[in-house]
Amino acid sequence: MLEDLLLFIIWFILPIAWLGMLKASNLSLFKFSIPAFVLIFILVYQYIGLPILYLGLDNYRAEYVTDQSIVVQVFIYTAITITLMILGFVVASQYFKILDWGVFTYQCSKKNIFCNWCISKLNFGIVLLSIVSTWFLITYLNQIENVALMTALNPTEEISADMARSKMGNSFSGNYTLYKLFMNDILRFLLFITFANYLTNNIFSNKLLF
Repeated sequence: MLEDLLLFIIWFILPIAWLGMLKASNLSLFKFSIPAFVLIFILVYQYIGLPILYLGLDNYRAEYVTDQSIVVQVFIYTAITITLMILGFVVASQYFKILDWGVFTYQCSKKNIFCNWCISKLNFGIVLLSIVSTWFLITYLNQIENVALMTALNPTEEISADMARSKMGNSFSGNYTLYKLFMNDILRFLLFITFANYLTNNIFSNKLLF
């Protein structure tokens, strides 16, 4: 009971401290920016997802997550992550003095050889990483007997969609972490980069790359 009370106090006080730190970084959660977007999603996970898991309000999850200490550890590590992120925003704001957290734009003139060289190298790296990540995705799917999405769309399959999803992740015999890094994390990050690149420089090559 005492541990739960202490955890609740920390859970309640942390957002107040974070709001104070955000003021020092000139970053507002109510104004769209990439840092605010990321923080909001982490906060939703921290202050909606974790309490549901800790209190066992989700019957399906409560059946498998029975050790509350694991949820507490996740809460602590997430809180540290949020604190360090905001601290990084504060340091960046103080270092660069005037820092706009909104959409950053850049323009490269045809005479600026170095700037255009950087953009060409960036696009080459994006294409190369995209090819590697796509190769990981195809290789991974070739090792899966039943893809959960296809199983859900085809109810005549002998295996259920939940079982197929479990076999794709928890029961995958290979190095799922490595596959997930490329086909999920890196590939999604590349999608965000190409989309942002297209928005900031609306030219045909960036549109094609996206």
